[in-house]
Amino acid sequence: MDARRSACVRPRNPAHRGVRRCRRLLLREHPPDPARRTRSRRLRLVRRHHLESTVTIRRPVEDVWAFMIDLFNSPRVRGMTLGARKVSPGPFGLGTVVDNRTVLLGFETHMRFTVIEWDPPHGVVASISGPLLRSGRVTTELLATSEGTRRVSRFDLEPSVVGILLWPLLGWLLKRDQARADRKQKALLEASPSDTAVG
Repeated sequence: MDARRSACVRPRNPAHRGVRRCRRLLLREHPPDPARRTRSRRLRLVRRHHLESTVTIRRPVEDVWAFMIDLFNSPRVRGMTLGARKVSPGPFGLGTVVDNRTVLLGFETHMRFTVIEWDPPHGVVASISGPLLRSGRVTTELLATSEGTRRVSRFDLEPSVVGILLWPLLGWLLKRDQARADRKQKALLEASPSDTAVG
């Protein structure tokens, strides 16, 4: 009977057994997706962002400066800006505080700009505070050229944790808004008559 039972039991296929073991080993030791791991690591490390834009306007520096510090013009040139209001007393200068109403991701938000460097009519630096930001500053420089005035805008931003997650969209929106502002300001200034226009 032992002989018959031994004859009825089929030996296992060694090759099939090896495939199962190999498959189990591959599933157990398969490394995580390197692309996914790289994205998450980059997301944690990139906390500061620098954006810069340049536009040349055929107007003297004084005209561009006067247009730039007139808060009435802010919503005219920036599609994301609903309005800007100076909330500090006195004339524009070092320490001036401006509250800015902005549409961001479909919601109205409030940003605050505080002037920390003031060099009229050549440049101004302001710190930025508001939602999705840990810290930020915007620098604007006006340089006289043979073609008029070159305006250079620089943004140095450190988003919050939520801002980092949303940065691919926020960064794109900010670049688009700045490019629109450059084109709009150039068009408005060059279309308006001026006795001091660059010839």
